[in-house]
Amino acid sequence: MNVKLTLSIDQAVVLGIKEYARKHGKSVSEIVENGLALLAGVKRKTKPAEADIEIPPFIKNFHVGIKKVNVPADLDYKDAVAEMVMKKHA
Repeated sequence: MNVKLTLSIDQAVVLGIKEYARKHGKSVSEIVENGLALLAGVKRKTKPAEADIEIPPFIKNFHVGIKKVNVPADLDYKDAVAEMVMKKHA
């Protein structure tokens, strides 16, 4: 199941990834999802053509400085976000 995700990303990065996507006949969503799946260690069902995609170095280096976090399986992210907002504005 796909879900929509809103991100804030530097304009230069957005322009670069759009150009990369156009040159490789992929969507930005496909590229970002594949990169995030690699970081998350999620095995994806790939189409034969996707198996041959070269991952750009900037995506391979996303993990630098990121700490691994264990997220409970039953976490309700909407409740978690609401709680953080309430703490921030309390």
